Amino acid sequence: MDPVKLCVKRSKDERKRQDNNEGEEEEDEDQEGLLDFRHSQEAEHTKQASSPIHSQRQGNASIGPAEREAFKLREKLTALENQVVREQNEKDRLREHLLQAQRELHISQTNLKEAEDSLGAIRERVASNEKALADQKEKLKAAHLDQKVGARKSRQRFDAAIDFMKGLLVETKFETLVQTLKSRLRMIVGAERAEIYVVDRQREELIAYRERTGARRPQPNGSNLWMGRFPMDTGIVGSVILDKTMQVVQEVEKDVRFDALVDGIGSNGVRSLVVYPILMRQEVVATVVVVNKLSPNGRVAGDTFTTQDISAVQDFATLTTLVFLQQQIGKTRSASSASLRQLNANASDAEEESDDDSHR
Repeated sequence: MDPVKLCVKRSKDERKRQDNNEGEEEEDEDQEGLLDFRHSQEAEHTKQASSPIHSQRQGNASIGPAEREAFKLREKLTALENQVVREQNEKDRLREHLLQAQRELHISQTNLKEAEDSLGAIRERVASNEKALADQKEKLKAAHLDQKVGARKSRQRFDAAIDFMKGLLVETKFETLVQTLKSRLRMIVGAERAEIYVVDRQREELIAYRERTGARRPQPNGSNLWMGRFPMDTGIVGSVILDKTMQVVQEVEKDVRFDALVDGIGSNGVRSLVVYPILMRQEVVATVVVVNKLSPNGRVAGDTFTTQDISAVQDFATLTTLVFLQQQIGKTRSASSASLRQLNANASDAEEESDDDSHR
C-alpha cells in the first residue's frame, strides 16, 4: 500500500477513535503505530537519500510532487499527534476536576448529613426542654393548688379548734365532747368515718361511744349514745396501743391484723385508715381512728390519706388530750369537793359532840 494512503488511513482511524471515545490503551497503541510509521518513513527517506540514485536525482532534479505531498501529510500527522496529546491532557485534567468535584460533593453531603443530625438533636433537646417546662408548670400549678387547699384546711382546722375549745368551756359531758370531736375530725380530714377508743387499763378493754341505731336499749340518762367495750389487743388499734406509734395503712385488705368491728368501726368496706395514739405520762390513754379517704365528690374511690390529713389527725389528737385532761381535772375536783364536804361534815359532828359533852 502507498505510504501516503496508509498515513491518511491511520489519521482517519485516529479521528474515528477519538470521536468514539475509545479507551486509553487503544489510543496509546495508535500513537505508537503512528510513531513507528514516522520512524519507518524517516528511515526510508534516509536510505533513499544515501543511495547513489537518490543522490543523482537530487543533484539532477528537484523533489517530486508525491514527496512534497508526503511531507505535508507528515506535518499534518505531527499536528494531529500534538492535538491528540493536548486533548488527552485536557481529558486528564477534566477527569481530575471531575474526581475533585466528586470528592467535594461527598464532603458536602457528609457535612450536610452531620448538620441534619445536629439539627435533629437540637430539635429533640428543644422538645425535651419544652416538655420539661410544661411538666414544671404543671407541678407549680399543682403545688399552688395544694398550698391553697392546705391553707383552706389549716383555716378550717383552726376554726374547728376554736369552736371545740369554746365547747370545752360549756360542755361537761365527756361522751358528748368525744362525739363533737369525731364529727369535726371526719369533716376536716375528709374521711368516711372516725372513732375514738378510750383505753380501760384495769379491765384491758377499749371503750367507744357510738350513736344508738336499731333496737339498742336506751341509756338510763336518756343519752342517744351507747358505750361499746372491746378487747384492748384487737386489730390494728391493739398494735398501736402496744407499740405507741401511729399506723397509716393505705391497703387495708392486705393487712392481716385488720378487725372490721374495731378498725373498720363496724364495717368491712375499708380501704385505708389512720390510727394515732394519745399519750399521757408515756401511756396510751386513747386512740384516734379515721377510715376511708373521700374523693372530692364525697365518695370512697380508693384515695389515700395525705400528709396534710395526717397532720390534721395529730392536731385533733392534741385536742382529744385536752378533753382527757379536762375529764381528769373534773374528777379531781369532784373528789376534792367530796373530800371537803366529808371533812366539813366530820368537823360539824365533832363540834356537836363537844357541845353535848360540855352541857353534860
